[in-house]
Amino acid sequence: MGRCPPRAFRRQESSKSQDMSNRNFSTGIETLDDLLQEVRPGDSIVFHLPTLEQYGPFVKALLHHSRRVPNKLVYVRVDGLLEGSLRGLSDEDTFDVIKCCRDPQAFAQEFEEYLRWKGKHVYCVFDSLRGMRSVLGSEGLLKTFFVETCSLLYQLEAIAYWPLLKEEHPKETIAAIKDCAQVFLDLSARGGDIFINPVKVRGRHSERMFVPHRVFLDGDLPRLSSIPEEELDLKSYAAQLQEKCMELSELKDGLEEAKRHLLQRNKELSALNAVWRTVSESLELDQILANAFDKVLEVVELEPRAGIFLLDAGTQELHLRAHRGLSEEWVRQESRIQVGECLCGLVAQTGEVLFSGDCRQDTRHTRVGYPEPHTHVVVPLKSKNSVLGVMFFYPHGAYRPNPGDMQLFAAIGDQIGLAIERASLYKRTRSKVEDLQKALETRKLVERAKWIVMNSLQLSEPEAFKQMQRQARNRNMKLGDLARSIIEAFQAFQRVVEE
Repeated sequence: MGRCPPRAFRRQESSKSQDMSNRNFSTGIETLDDLLQEVRPGDSIVFHLPTLEQYGPFVKALLHHSRRVPNKLVYVRVDGLLEGSLRGLSDEDTFDVIKCCRDPQAFAQEFEEYLRWKGKHVYCVFDSLRGMRSVLGSEGLLKTFFVETCSLLYQLEAIAYWPLLKEEHPKETIAAIKDCAQVFLDLSARGGDIFINPVKVRGRHSERMFVPHRVFLDGDLPRLSSIPEEELDLKSYAAQLQEKCMELSELKDGLEEAKRHLLQRNKELSALNAVWRTVSESLELDQILANAFDKVLEVVELEPRAGIFLLDAGTQELHLRAHRGLSEEWVRQESRIQVGECLCGLVAQTGEVLFSGDCRQDTRHTRVGYPEPHTHVVVPLKSKNSVLGVMFFYPHGAYRPNPGDMQLFAAIGDQIGLAIERASLYKRTRSKVEDLQKALETRKLVERAKWIVMNSLQLSEPEAFKQMQRQARNRNMKLGDLARSIIEAFQAFQRVVEE
């Protein structure tokens, strides 16, 4: 038992397992299913118990159930302590950690590949986490492995059983595992009886869920029975209910935070789409800058007082190319600044968005500009990590951007920078096309003039061309201009002859 499945078989098997339904998920113990309300796809169920002997019956029940439904069961074997409980399981349904992962550093990657081969909707039974710690080498790596594997199992909608032995791990490890697991079951032995007590069941709650239940064996399979109220530890039960209330409160807070984040993200994406559509409407630089101003001021909801400097890479100067709401005196005084000078020059140098809440107190603000109190947001305009310019704003004094706003400014700056780069490329391309057109026209003129010289002076083609070159040098003329004068003279001569 326990070998690595052949890779050729892996590809064949994965598509089959991904089609399995998850409607048959169960622990194989009806009374435990009822206690948990349901077993959900993606549940990692941790059994916190004194000995592995108490784990075996739960594993047997799960194996018995898996043979009646399409969902397969796989055994993650470390020390082989569950082989007796999982007798009859095929080699292809066993991941032998020792045999498959001779290099502990590659264990996580190998195991992820195995799980993805098995596909969705499987039962995954682990040997003790103590044995896994021996393979990985430390408690820290064990915690990392558990958290990452739980996330992967959740994505694959699998059910996982994890045995966590008491007195074997520090409190920090137990707390991390409990925090990550969907279901955490505490098992204890008292007076010869075994008790199971759900400590955590994420997203589910019932009046009796967190009350301890007695476990008894019906043949080889465990069953649960409720405990009379007079035997219950009400203090412990109340503490568990309080912990559940705290969990529900944390879930609510998490949902509210996720909602705020989603709304912020939708706002950012809408703004980015609006800006990109606007700056993509033209390839002319001045039109791009004008369009960008209007749209950016609209989507970021700032006062209409802003400007754009473009960088002259040769002189390392920033030149004011567009502005809104700035006085003529300001434009005259601040139309050109050096890279590294004042806030705009600093942003051109660093390539990072900058916010200054009080420019009068900011030592980086070295140019007077507006003497009255004001705030600044300065955004680099970048393309492929190269700064092409900066856009600056004068928000109202109470404005304070949040991290999402700063990210949005940076993304907008990248979009405008890309549009500027496209306009520059278009201008260079158009200039080259015009130069080529002029060169072609000049060549046509030279060819026509050369034909006239050849026929007029009875010269060969090379002789006629050399004659034209000498005449152009002697007259300090371009060859194209000389050709045009020859053609015009010839046309005038023709008109005289015709008359």
